Amino acid sequence: MSETRKYIETTANNGIVSVDIEHSHAATHLREQPGLWELTQEVLRRSHIVTPPDKDAVFETDMGRTVGEMDLVDVEPSDWEGPKEHRIRWARRMNRETWTPLVVRDKRPSTRFITVVLKHLDIARLDPTALDPKLLEPEIADRQHHDLYTTYIGRKTPSLPGDRYETGESLPYWLSHALIWGTQAVQEDTVRYDSPWPVDEQ
Repeated sequence: MSETRKYIETTANNGIVSVDIEHSHAATHLREQPGLWELTQEVLRRSHIVTPPDKDAVFETDMGRTVGEMDLVDVEPSDWEGPKEHRIRWARRMNRETWTPLVVRDKRPSTRFITVVLKHLDIARLDPTALDPKLLEPEIADRQHHDLYTTYIGRKTPSLPGDRYETGESLPYWLSHALIWGTQAVQEDTVRYDSPWPVDEQ
């Protein structure tokens, strides 16, 4: 078996962060957003992080400088009508089962923020043949391990409707926001122009 879990960084309180480079949400962003690996390492190095088994660490970090462009924008009334090629549409992104709203935009807004989500990871329960050799080093075996669930350039948002982490904020937020079409890898056969959600609540 090839190594699919890679070491990414050690946190400020000596936690070990790794990422599934094939199947995770983080994997798609790390492939799509240049420089994100290094920016995520910078965030983790300066962060004190604890991830109990029942609670994720979800946070955004102001990097103190512009670090890139966000894919997230406000939805305008015109996005719901007009020619099909300009209308809002929905699709399932790679490695995801939820619907994501997508809109056409010429420019992406710049941002100073990186958002990271980490989960508790029991490294001893994983197949050692799938692990980066660094994760098997004896000196880090007893440290707390974290799974990099996702990381992206931009601000923290509520989970998408239909996600297991959905909250009461999810639907109202994602009826007024969308990601920019063409910036995200999607499952092409899932693209649709009719809303999978009750748009009358917008």
